[in-house]
This record gives sequence, structure tokens and C-alpha cells, in this order.
Amino acid sequence: MLLELVGDPSSATYRFEAQEVKQKRYPGDWRAVVLFARPSLDPGLPVPYQDFEQSGRLYRLYLKPRQEQPGSLKLHILQWLVVPKPQLKRRVQQVMNRVQAEVEQALEQEQMINLVSTLLVYKFPERERRELEMAFGLREIRKNAGVSRS
Repeated sequence: MLLELVGDPSSATYRFEAQEVKQKRYPGDWRAVVLFARPSLDPGLPVPYQDFEQSGRLYRLYLKPRQEQPGSLKLHILQWLVVPKPQLKRRVQQVMNRVQAEVEQALEQEQMINLVSTLLVYKFPERERRELEMAFGLREIRKNAGVSRS
């Protein structure tokens, strides 16, 4: 199954379209990442798709929360998908501190804040984006960084 992002993720109208890989051909150079909460949930690849992994086109990523380790900010953010909600505020604060300290470009800061905001909306679907941004301090971070929400 392939989830393809359609539209601008910073707008309220974007969506994901799901398609079976075998029904669509992808010409050119492409890569895919398969996300699992933890390795025990990985059923393995069916034989027809094993060549994708061996060729480096397909990569499996496990989001099982680890002890705090240095690494990619985006990976830390994606790991929130499997973090219990009560622990999320602390995790958001830690990553946003890293964003403010490590990311110098305003556009890249805006992209990171948008990624955090989007994942919070998925984690708390019953709450509005604006409310989540205020509760998790993202509005203040945007203001301090000189980044505005379009």
C-alpha cells in the first residue's frame, strides 16, 4: 500500500490517497519507507517485493520509542506516532528546543513546525490545529522565530 500526499500539507485541504503498489508503475528513480511501530509488527516482505528492499528502493523504519539518542529531528518527530499522549508534551518541547538551536533557516524551521503541527492533529483528531499549536507552544515558537502560518 502506498500513501501519496496530495496537495499542500500546510493547508486544510490536503489528503492522502492510498494505492496498491502493484497497480501503479513508478517510472524513474523512486524510494519508499515502510513504517512500523516496532519490529514485532513487521510481517516481512512478500517475495515479489523483496527485490525493492535489496535494491535500496524500500527501507523499513521502526518507530519504537528509544531512550533519548542524538539523531534526525524528523525521525524523532515521526516516533511520536507511537508515544503515549501523556508523554508527548515533553517530547514536543525537547524537539522544538533542538529545532530552535540547530535549524538556522526560517523556511526549514517553518517546515519542522508544520510537521510537528500535522502530527499533533493526527495524534489528537478531536482537537483543532490552532488549539494544539497553542497548547504545545508552537504559536510562541513561530512568533519568536519570525515564522508565520500561511
